[in-house]
Amino acid sequence: MNKEKLIRRRMQEAEKVLERGSINRAVLLYDHVIRLDPHHEKALIERFKCLFALNSPVELLTKADQLVESLPDTAEAWMCRALAYSHAREFEPAIESYRRCIDLEPDNFRAVHNLGSVLCENDHDDEGIPLLERAVSISPDYQIGQGTLLLKYYEKKRFDEAIKAGEHAPGILEQRPELRRVLGECYYATGKFTIAREIFSDVIHEFRGDEITRSMGTPVVDDTDGYDHAGTHGGGDEEYLKATYFRAVLSLQSVSAKDPGDIQAIESDLASVLSINPEHGYALAAMANIKRKEDKTDEAVSCIDKAIRLVPGDEELLRLKGLILMEKEPQAAHDLFDEVLKRKPAHAGALLGKALTLRSLGRNEEGVAAMKELSRKNPLLLQMILGALQEDDEEKSIRDT
Repeated sequence: MNKEKLIRRRMQEAEKVLERGSINRAVLLYDHVIRLDPHHEKALIERFKCLFALNSPVELLTKADQLVESLPDTAEAWMCRALAYSHAREFEPAIESYRRCIDLEPDNFRAVHNLGSVLCENDHDDEGIPLLERAVSISPDYQIGQGTLLLKYYEKKRFDEAIKAGEHAPGILEQRPELRRVLGECYYATGKFTIAREIFSDVIHEFRGDEITRSMGTPVVDDTDGYDHAGTHGGGDEEYLKATYFRAVLSLQSVSAKDPGDIQAIESDLASVLSINPEHGYALAAMANIKRKEDKTDEAVSCIDKAIRLVPGDEELLRLKGLILMEKEPQAAHDLFDEVLKRKPAHAGALLGKALTLRSLGRNEEGVAAMKELSRKNPLLLQMILGALQEDDEEKSIRDT
């Protein structure tokens, strides 16, 4: 078999094994091609992509340099080098490589976008944002680029432009709820409270579908619950009321007591909701959780007690009160977790809370047994809970147990 036919066969074999996920085998086939033809462009590039998937970027920097030495006039080779250096957080050679790629291929919208992103990440927004805009002008359907612009425009408070970018990125927004939330913030900032409310509620509904988030976080409602946000205190802008409540609880899902500025912003939103409807049970629950994060136990208990009186049938409110009381009144907390478990025997948050309070009460063997039972019911559950609670003081107790 002559050399050209053998090269074609090896390249075809490499494509087939890649389709089956056999990256290491593909590397060997590309190596064979390169031995036959050291300057085979596709083999060199595809081999590097395989190595990129198998190794850390730092390990590939020398190979990235070698790639552009072999293919100095190939845009894709420079793109590969740029990606390697960018992922290795070495931005100067990454920027240099993206620029060279764009010189060779001016309409490479991905390279233009990536260069703009790296420049923005390094505080060069004046050059970076126009490049991001250029990328989507080259390819208006490039949704990753539209999503990046949404974020950058939001940071710059260019809300109308952010909304326009978000409207061009339905696919990426569907995959990334945090981007939908940013789009909701833009609508909220421009006074479009109905659209903001719909977006916020949709994101809340999505994260409530996760058992751990639902049973460990702040008790919340979304539009599907039909909760009467205004109650008997109508007359105001109910869309503003709903949007502001949803906005606050979304922020509360990710904030910690280490972020006082964020806490204050959430507290301000909740205060605004409660100034309109002082009997908004779930706004009171969210306020209780903020006070818990701030170690203001008495205020937290006052808020959650009001919420429980207003919404007596929600066991998540009892679970939150148990969480608030865990440190100072472990027996009362234990009793509350028991009450939740009577209603929902597999409730993850209550099971965890009961295990921890048993340990606090000196009933260590029972606590360890309860933790083992929790872990047996779902082998991944304990690990997920640790991740969800990494900002909370309870984490130390879990690890000790």
